[in-house]
Amino acid sequence: MPRANRPAPSSRPTEAAAAAAYWTDLDLEDPVYQGYEHTIATLNWGGKRDYATWFSAEPSALLGILLIPMGPFADYLAIDPERMRASIAEAAPGGFGVQFGDYLLMYQALAGPDDARAAWDEAQTLPDDSIDDGSSRGLTCWPGSPPTSRADSSRLPSPAIRWTGVPAAGSGWGLRLRE
Repeated sequence: MPRANRPAPSSRPTEAAAAAAYWTDLDLEDPVYQGYEHTIATLNWGGKRDYATWFSAEPSALLGILLIPMGPFADYLAIDPERMRASIAEAAPGGFGVQFGDYLLMYQALAGPDDARAAWDEAQTLPDDSIDDGSSRGLTCWPGSPPTSRADSSRLPSPAIRWTGVPAAGSGWGLRLRE
């Protein structure tokens, strides 16, 4: 097959590995991080790591910028649940009514079933203007486990929707219309 007609290789595995190694799942035991007091590094300058962004000093922005875009493809962000919880606690110590709060909830939902249920409950309390324009309240908690169980979808926002065991784009749980 001529080179121009072959499918392009996906860069997703490389990007996922880089996101973990450089930003969200740092090897904090590595001597290079001695004295570094955070669970994430938002700016990586080769030999220098900074807990900062160009646009905001808010802790929620520091983790949030590493998480976007989020969607059913972002299962690569699911790392050690304890590390995720620590990063979220540092990013939103006063709650999720902060910049990128909806993305922080999406990230929390990846940490496990109990985290997903808590994220779902918290997402219901966010004001509408706290949900990214490219997202929705329902999408905020797509990852991880369903808000209750696959058999009990009574806590979902619409009785016409139920959680299914069908993987959404290869990860998480899908949403399907009730028949």
